[in-house]
Amino acid sequence: MTHHQSRLFSRIAIVIGFVLLAPAVAARQGTPVATSSGITLEASGLDDPRGFTWAADGTLYVAMADVIADGSADGATPTAFGSGTTGGLNGSVAWIESGCPVTYQGELPSSGGSGGVDLGPSDLAFLNGQLYVLDDGGGESHGNPLTPSGVYAIDGGGSARLVADISTWIGANPVTNPPASIDPDGDPFAMVGGNGALWVTEFNSGQLLKVDADGTITRIVDFSAGNRVPTGLAAAADGSLYVALLEGGSFASGAASIVNVTQDGVESEVWTGLTAVTAVAVGPDSTLYALEMGSGGADDMTSVERNSGQVVRQTDVASSSPVAVGFDVPIAMAFGPDLGLYVSSPAFSLDTLAGSIVRLNTSQGQVMTVGSDLLATSPCIDQTTPTPASSPEASPSSGGSTLDAATGPAVDIQNFAFGPATLTVSVGDTVTWTNNDTVPHTATASGGAFDSGTISPGDTFTFTFTEAGSFDYICNFHPNMMATIVVQ
Repeated sequence: MTHHQSRLFSRIAIVIGFVLLAPAVAARQGTPVATSSGITLEASGLDDPRGFTWAADGTLYVAMADVIADGSADGATPTAFGSGTTGGLNGSVAWIESGCPVTYQGELPSSGGSGGVDLGPSDLAFLNGQLYVLDDGGGESHGNPLTPSGVYAIDGGGSARLVADISTWIGANPVTNPPASIDPDGDPFAMVGGNGALWVTEFNSGQLLKVDADGTITRIVDFSAGNRVPTGLAAAADGSLYVALLEGGSFASGAASIVNVTQDGVESEVWTGLTAVTAVAVGPDSTLYALEMGSGGADDMTSVERNSGQVVRQTDVASSSPVAVGFDVPIAMAFGPDLGLYVSSPAFSLDTLAGSIVRLNTSQGQVMTVGSDLLATSPCIDQTTPTPASSPEASPSSGGSTLDAATGPAVDIQNFAFGPATLTVSVGDTVTWTNNDTVPHTATASGGAFDSGTISPGDTFTFTFTEAGSFDYICNFHPNMMATIVVQ
């Protein structure tokens, strides 16, 4: 199968959706519970969970493609693309409270079809304290002509506003080698924030996009010429990006890879021999991790084995070792502020509350196994309540200690971002970094000019610049946090 033969993930979703079992729904769970050695159930009762992220106060937010029964979206209208598909405003962003989802924004564009297939909110990212959601369920082809696919900002009170219209942009800026069955509204898949912009993979046409805060969209890489399908995305310590690719659009064993892409689009292959990769993550020690959706599949995934998804750790350019096995159609993965590795699954289901997020302790040596009972149960009842006072949009300064302002040039570390992103100082100035988050951070120069070590919540770090230059730096714990000091 090539990139031109079908809308890749829609086909996969249909195949997998028919074989997933409908789990029972129990009462709301009080707290996350450990299910096996090294694995903790952090959230359950999720409806088609996709990407997730954390606020400065440690609150976990998750994107869900649909919050209504699959294929029965409110206000649904027939679509111009495909059959048996309906559109509506049922996609959601929820925060996790005592292990269960609480809807924060529940009227985002989504598109439901047969077999439990849903498009909708696909990923989340913070940029300069603002929460953004990536949505692939919008546009006329998905039954939502008034709400396009693209990037939406979630403002105070949970309201959503369109920032970047990817549907319109794709129509005006076709790739070099468009797929035969092109989705006119695109399929934006994954998103990370860093270096003052949002970075997005769009897998139907095959491209990596940059989205500025003002909504400007720029193509960084066109993968279409090689029929390569980009999926997962992660920030590297040097400000570049890791992108997971399905080579030739294939989900066959060993047909996936991960490349490193600089901000100006120069790519290099860093990991090969992977299978059906949907996410990539960078560990605290810079080791790469990949999330494989499943094994045993041919090009069309008709023979994918149940509960065969796994997390693997890179051991060499063409080799890896398993970290955790037994996932049922996993879709997203990221390291949390506590340095645990989190995974959401299943990507598609016939039941509306089948999804969960688990935490993996990657520091232990043994391979972890996710029991099928964990991914096939939903102990939470979906909640819809007003926006909490502690939400990042309702209280932008929440989640950290309130300290006296530093004298002289200063950088505020808050909401998993350095502020300002670019600070200009003079030779001889002393810069003070203050950690106003509730988790540790570092301020580590890419070229080695300075390294704060761990800055605990409420603590500060100072450094005196004795020579002119531009100094890029990151947080070693959270490499998507990037900033620059310009010394004149």
